[in-house]
Amino acid sequence: MKHLFSILLSASLLFTGCYCTLDERTDEPHFKSRARSISSYHTFDIEYAKGLRKEQVSNRTVTVTDSNGERMQTEIEVLDGKEIRIKPPRTGYKKGRRYIIHIRDSIDARKQVHTNTIRERTFTVDR
Repeated sequence: MKHLFSILLSASLLFTGCYCTLDERTDEPHFKSRARSISSYHTFDIEYAKGLRKEQVSNRTVTVTDSNGERMQTEIEVLDGKEIRIKPPRTGYKKGRRYIIHIRDSIDARKQVHTNTIRERTFTVDR
């Protein structure tokens, strides 16, 4: 019985330790959309588990460019201080084209130092 209790205690501590380690890594932007097929009018929701500062989110810190580097005219919103919503351009994205979402690291609420690091996510419009 004592041996079984020891095994269960060790397993629960191991699981808790793994969970905490994973939680520490969640300050990266998390793209909520798992869509394999991206439409011309797709809206992207990007979640920050640790939160973000609304005043630092703008069309300068979050941008979308096409494969030629041309900046798209998207609308950026902050939802509940933990999520960014990127709405498509009014005319939509062009089918068959590749686009890149750029997110500057300076919007992270926990970072005290401004950096020029940019996170990128590439997507291709197929419908």
